[in-house]
Amino acid sequence: MALYTDARHYRGAGIPTVLYGAGPYGIGVANAHGADRHLRLEDLAQATEVVAKLLLDLLGAAQ
Repeated sequence: MALYTDARHYRGAGIPTVLYGAGPYGIGVANAHGADRHLRLEDLAQATEVVAKLLLDLLGAAQ
């Protein structure tokens, strides 16, 4: 989803950048930037699992 992030500055400087997060694919669905923004707990749990597995792989590779 195209949103404003600081990652564009890293990318512009030639630093490989990946963005990842939980939630719906649309600003309107998530009510992004609103007082009652939200996401489904199932989406949060899945995203947390992906990040945890990635970190385990990266840290395990360093050993």
